[in-house]
Amino acid sequence: MDPVDKMKLVESLCQVLQSAGFFSIDREEDVDFLARFSKLVNGMGQSLIVSWTKLIKNGDIKNAQEALQGTETKVALMLQLLIHEDDDISSNIIGFCYDYLHILKQLTVLSDQQKANVEAIMLAVMKKLTYDEEYK
Repeated sequence: MDPVDKMKLVESLCQVLQSAGFFSIDREEDVDFLARFSKLVNGMGQSLIVSWTKLIKNGDIKNAQEALQGTETKVALMLQLLIHEDDDISSNIIGFCYDYLHILKQLTVLSDQQKANVEAIMLAVMKKLTYDEEYK
């Protein structure tokens, strides 16, 4: 699929989901639903990143910038899913997280928001790697 068309398709899906209220995640929500939702968000994020990569290779900087902006609008949602206490939910979003960090490594200059995103991702990963106090 053409990267621009894929980007538009993902963005239209995101708008529908956001208008339906799916992007506001409660801690009390059904874990099975959030596990499936995290897979969907992971797929959307990775699709935007693939589009960005293809557009950069083709030299289409304008559309690549749109793909990157679309990706970064999903980072807050990715972080919410990444720090979720259920490991199935957080592990489903790792691919998007990894690919996003890979993009940021390729950029020559990071914005303040991108730096804050990297810091938030690192803090989330550190939190997930700590043992519970009950575990001894």
